[in-house]
Amino acid sequence: MGSNEQKEPAGLKDVLNHPLSRRHFLAATGVAAATAGVAGLFVANRDAAAVSPPDDLETSSGVSVRYSVCLSCHSKCGIRVRVKNDSVLKIDGNPWHPNNAETGERLAFSATMAEALSAPATLCPKGQSGVEVMYNPFRIAGPLKRVGARGAGQWESISWDQALTEIADAARPYFEGHADGTLLPTADGSGTLGTIANQVIFSPGRFQHGQKEFTDRIFKLGFGTVNYRHDHTSICETSHHVAGSFFTERFSPELSAVKDHFKPDMLESEYILWFGTNPLEANFPTQTLAKRVAKGRNAGVKHVIIDPRHSRSCAFAHRWLPIKPRGDVALTLGIAQRMIAQGNYDVAFLEAINELAAKATVDWSGGTKDLQYNTTDASWLVVVDAADPGLKMIFHKNAGAYVALDPATGIPFSIDRAITAAAQWGRLELDGTEPNTVLASSLNLRGVGSHVLDINGDGTVYVAPVFQLYKATAFAHDLAYYASESGIDVETIIAVADEFAAAGHKAVAEAYRGAAQHTNGVNTMQATLILNMLVGNFDWKGGALGGTGGHLHEMGGSAGQLALDKQATVKRSTSGPQLTRVKQYFNSTLASALGEQVDNPTRRPWFPFAYNGNYQEIVPSIEDRYPYAAGILFSYWNNLPYSSPSGADGARRVLTDESLLPLHVCFDIEMSEMASLADYVLPDGSYFERWTTPHNSPTILSKLSPFRSPVVGYYATKRGGTGNETYWEALANRSLGSWNYAIDWATETGPFTVEDISVELMRRVAGGNLDNVPAFGTNAFYASEAAKDAAVHPLHRNQLKTAWDWYWNILVNWAIEAGASTDAEINEMAHRIVERGGWFQDTGVDGTNEYSGAYAKNKTAVSSKGKSLHFFFEYTFPTTHEDWPGQRYVDPYSKKHYNPLPEVVPVVDAAGEEVRDSNEYALRCVTYKPIWHSQGRTASIPSLTVLQKENFVEMSSADARVYGLRGGDLVKVTSASNTKGVVGRLHVGERIRPGVIAMSHSRGRWEINSRAYGLDGQLTDVAPIRGAGVTCNPILRLDPAIGNVTLQDPIGGSASFYDTKVKVERLAL
Repeated sequence: MGSNEQKEPAGLKDVLNHPLSRRHFLAATGVAAATAGVAGLFVANRDAAAVSPPDDLETSSGVSVRYSVCLSCHSKCGIRVRVKNDSVLKIDGNPWHPNNAETGERLAFSATMAEALSAPATLCPKGQSGVEVMYNPFRIAGPLKRVGARGAGQWESISWDQALTEIADAARPYFEGHADGTLLPTADGSGTLGTIANQVIFSPGRFQHGQKEFTDRIFKLGFGTVNYRHDHTSICETSHHVAGSFFTERFSPELSAVKDHFKPDMLESEYILWFGTNPLEANFPTQTLAKRVAKGRNAGVKHVIIDPRHSRSCAFAHRWLPIKPRGDVALTLGIAQRMIAQGNYDVAFLEAINELAAKATVDWSGGTKDLQYNTTDASWLVVVDAADPGLKMIFHKNAGAYVALDPATGIPFSIDRAITAAAQWGRLELDGTEPNTVLASSLNLRGVGSHVLDINGDGTVYVAPVFQLYKATAFAHDLAYYASESGIDVETIIAVADEFAAAGHKAVAEAYRGAAQHTNGVNTMQATLILNMLVGNFDWKGGALGGTGGHLHEMGGSAGQLALDKQATVKRSTSGPQLTRVKQYFNSTLASALGEQVDNPTRRPWFPFAYNGNYQEIVPSIEDRYPYAAGILFSYWNNLPYSSPSGADGARRVLTDESLLPLHVCFDIEMSEMASLADYVLPDGSYFERWTTPHNSPTILSKLSPFRSPVVGYYATKRGGTGNETYWEALANRSLGSWNYAIDWATETGPFTVEDISVELMRRVAGGNLDNVPAFGTNAFYASEAAKDAAVHPLHRNQLKTAWDWYWNILVNWAIEAGASTDAEINEMAHRIVERGGWFQDTGVDGTNEYSGAYAKNKTAVSSKGKSLHFFFEYTFPTTHEDWPGQRYVDPYSKKHYNPLPEVVPVVDAAGEEVRDSNEYALRCVTYKPIWHSQGRTASIPSLTVLQKENFVEMSSADARVYGLRGGDLVKVTSASNTKGVVGRLHVGERIRPGVIAMSHSRGRWEINSRAYGLDGQLTDVAPIRGAGVTCNPILRLDPAIGNVTLQDPIGGSASFYDTKVKVERLAL
């Protein structure tokens, strides 16, 4: 890749010791020049004479106020940005955005821009410090190409023209290979693995809507790769989403969930169990939850924080339950046992089977009941194999209807969940008066041949209602056992259960990352969702809400909207399994293609139920070339080496091996750990320099669609359109519909959006003609302007040549969905959305856009969709599966079944065997996020890092005494799979459970200019504080069965962050 003689370093300087000059970063052409303008704004103890004068106000001459969306964490709060001379002066909250201003406080969407200037709105420290993201002195100013070996830390600056040409030349064979039908090799010559285009892998770490759908067109429709988007969700909390999907009846990949994300209605709840989440600091939207926690506590809301760490949320808590890591299921079953034993659960809600029964106010016996909008599977019959009680499947009759028992007679009947069907109720438990066996001749069990396991020799089959099986699970152990497993004493379990039940529909059990990121993550999330079913709180004001708010739809689909997933040319189809084998059942066809035997364990696990991907499997799968070899990895804002548990060593080993990965192209704004292992680094813009359309959290009850705009930089100042206007001039002139731009890649320096970089790359891949790229060019959506559907509004653009073509079409779609109809109305609404940083539904009179009587206005309402909420998660092969249609799923790696009900289980590896490390590893390691950091990116922000210059290894005083350690000791923490360990400073206190240590996320970086790298023959400057502190990720437990990937949830695909046992020892000085 060329050579570059190393010269003497320019000098190593700490970023905190430089004078401030944030307004000139974009003029810098290299790291050395950029570093000369590093901010010294945050150095402590400066004398008053050195302090810069205050920034201009919103009303000062020459100041513009522009509205956009933050990206310092995943909360997507609105920001009000003060700009002068194309420089960001200050960042505040957006008074239109509900994350920043609560109901009764925020502006109506019709409020004027002048009114907004003085309207108050909150913003957290991370959001306010975003100016330092924009003016990060170590931002990469232009494309870099590695010099020497990959990962050696030597780079040269090259032009965009050179970078895009060289990458396009390497990518062209994959693009043409799809068109030519060049197939990946298989053991049987079948072509089952798809075309060689599948060797092109796109992995964005943190990606936003708008971007996601655009790059899907590039990689899915353009290249035709099945690996078109491997994002970060599995190291976030994907098992949370998968459990929510099963909960609302997505039992296989080809189905869809009603909802997969539920949140407590914090505005009206009275009692909230927070399992493994820190609402004051680290959930999202962070500032909104923090305000509601504080406000609710003052109003008498009882928050119960369930966490081995005494987080800052405990300051507002009714109780802190210092649970053992992984003790969540035991605690939920203990709570459930107490509630059921006391009769404190909503029987009428659980008995209702269909829509009319749910909405009835009189139950089957004539008793009164609450009107509900959801039903459950509590009364559905399940086949119980007397020989193997672990084998259970939902019972089907005749043409496939589920079966329940009549609550009055005990007679089986076929369930009808059509919304017009007569009301049906089912029995929750067998009481001995009805038959507990049903003749096999009257039933058609799901399954064929020898896989029908549940028919007894006498022609009968045992059955039981789902609820009875769940009850049996909860009562399988006494409360003393659940106390021992959870670490919460019996008296507290009883008290919490009684308090939770007493709050009824206004009690909520909420679980997030701390519960989801275990090897039993789906199981744990299922257990907490069931607590909500016991009190029947879904869609209730103050209850668990999943149908909240919502958003306008980028991709269209309604009258007048342009379907942005449409393309004029013949669609490039994708085929074959993804590299990470998610959403794919292993079957005999794949076994034959891979040269494997279907009855033997596969080489690596398959994840058919990991609907949201498996990020941590990318690098190990590349290493094992399974199910096929990789060709090119395009990574975007992806930091697998740092963020993935036990991922650092594997990333260094695999990503530096060109025989395993021929080409790695990394999009990043600075030299991250992932970028350091690339062949090319392409800098895109910060979140102040791009468009995106992020969605919001279901915490927000009203509908909203934030819109991120470039407030400064290339796109904000670029002149284009018929009036040669800048973006913001075109906004003021209401001419964004005709505004556009062209980039001269030979001379312009950017940075540019990933969308525009990708379009230009594809133009070059296709031989210089963008019209040859499916889904792009002059007629991207329709074959010609005249061919556009009559229903599609003429303000839509048929071309797709720039990022703005895409985002303008989104704005038109949004304007139509927001109620605009005429050309003038649509144009005006689109411009108002940009001006205000999004579209925000007003709360209405007395919150009528949030609530409808005793219920949320926007409901989950599964019964109206012919579905139910589920206690029982049925993991089956699909009915179309050629080997085991409709039969209970068998994991192809472990050859084990998954339990359809929650249970207390040990930490297991991919083979399903308990992980037993030696007794020297006696402490459980957990991680968390403090309020001033999120992800790994905030370590680059000086004003946040100086708040706590290093994080710590946190330990209880009881454990410190046992191990002879003291606060301030420098300690090494190791695990059975990483004896090199990580080193950090010990903090000893009473805010963590004995037997547990904690390390916060975001610190302990080894790149991002915490150390120097070579650029154009010189060493870059450094900011040592960026590397201060410690991260636990490198030492988290590798799966002993596989060896090169972290422990993970085989169902949901979540990486395990909380199942590792460690040893802590003092370092000799």
